[in-house]
Amino acid sequence: MDAPDLGFGLDDLSIVDSIALLVPFDGRFEFDTTTNIAKFGRKVVDSSKIDDARLIVEPTFRSRNISLVFGVLGEIRLLLPLRKGERDVVRDDVRDGVVAMLERSQIVIPNNDPYDPKGKFARSGSPTNVTREEAIALVRHPPLPGERLPIVI
Repeated sequence: MDAPDLGFGLDDLSIVDSIALLVPFDGRFEFDTTTNIAKFGRKVVDSSKIDDARLIVEPTFRSRNISLVFGVLGEIRLLLPLRKGERDVVRDDVRDGVVAMLERSQIVIPNNDPYDPKGKFARSGSPTNVTREEAIALVRHPPLPGERLPIVI
């Protein structure tokens, strides 16, 4: 079975840092709520170890495409397209599983500034990162073109 064409190509993946293995979403997803194990195709990740989430925005001529990249910082990242222009591209069964997985995650905006121990300015150092709550909201209701995003682009 071929992966569905969602309008996202390999060029879209180049804006994510290459420190971690990036796994594009191929439509296959399973999440076991008893073990907290998520399977994306052949890749397996423990949802309690997911600590990083970023919003990718691809402006188009008349609209924008948005994706969520999440995973274990420095190890594995999973790319989930959320919206292609006006079209929400996440199936309901996948959406429910990803939301359950993100609810069990440890996503925070990284703060690497020793002079900012409370992380007050962490978002300025990681402008595309989102919190766990923001990631869940994005998956539940991907913003339409023109709607506000939780990041500044």
